Amino acid sequence: MKPVPSNSTPAPPPPNAVATHGVAPRAVPVPGTAAPVRSFAPVGIPRPTLSAVSAALAVVYAAGVLLLLARLAVERFALRRFTRASRQVTDPAWRRLLDDASDSIAGNGRVIRLLQSDRDVMPLTFGTLAPVVVLPASADEWTEDRRRAVLLHELAHTVRADCLIQRLTACACALYWPHPGVWYAARHLRAERELACDDRVIAAGARARDYAGHLLEIAPAFRAAPAPAS
Repeated sequence: MKPVPSNSTPAPPPPNAVATHGVAPRAVPVPGTAAPVRSFAPVGIPRPTLSAVSAALAVVYAAGVLLLLARLAVERFALRRFTRASRQVTDPAWRRLLDDASDSIAGNGRVIRLLQSDRDVMPLTFGTLAPVVVLPASADEWTEDRRRAVLLHELAHTVRADCLIQRLTACACALYWPHPGVWYAARHLRAERELACDDRVIAAGARARDYAGHLLEIAPAFRAAPAPAS
């Protein structure tokens, strides 16, 4: 039998599609239309979060505080060793000058220990409740006027409680070390402290020109003390 012809004819394919055997029709871009853009997630280095930055800054700050406080502890230990290596001054001339200087500096009614180091270090004073004055090894060669001027200056530190103030200043620098203002204030506080003691020496009767000459000769001749905070 002959096949019966169908009255319907197959519909032509759409103009923007191409038919292939066994393959789905592929879209052909129509002129005048934008091609679809496929978006890709950018791949990069992860940025630190605000909490991570804050934690890192806190660690750096804590490390700085601990380092400066440890430095104070080491300086205190070095100062004790330095004191144990010094000897008590029993020379009657020195004891008489010490008593006269104590009477000249108003407000100093405490007992002062007078020690002498076996090294040529800068004269220093430390201790708040039990003040100690340490002299260099070559102090016995000084004139009486220079001895008195040095004792007056060191005793002025004890009257002003400069050792306690300096220790508190060092603690403040440790707690606020990131701030440059605290270091600026500490440096000027040390300078003003020495000037205030010089004023007390002049007020106690020392001649300004002679005292200035003693300072100019003593300062370059000796090394610094083992504990700057004192």
